[in-house]
Amino acid sequence: MALAGAPSHAVGCVQGTTLVLQAFNGAAFRPEVVCRGLPLLLFQAQPSNPVMLLAMIGLLAEAGVQLLSYQTSVVSNGETWHVMGITSLLLSLDTWKQHVTKAFQFHF
Repeated sequence: MALAGAPSHAVGCVQGTTLVLQAFNGAAFRPEVVCRGLPLLLFQAQPSNPVMLLAMIGLLAEAGVQLLSYQTSVVSNGETWHVMGITSLLLSLDTWKQHVTKAFQFHF
């Protein structure tokens, strides 16, 4: 698949009637990310940045969007994938790209 024009590889399955994301671009999620119809914000960042989550929540608040869930992957190639379940898709990811390596959003 391609997200924002970048080739990406997602691995998942269906458990009962629920879609779950098991890995993204080689980074595994444990536990798996449950995709229940929420908009998802997926971004890659360095794992050693302790204030990153606070900054990301601040960006959501500025956009009037609430955080509903949050999961991270295991470290892969020195970086971590983060998945946020949010109340609505963001109008733009431009402000996010200053803080993270890559960012995508989608809604199943």
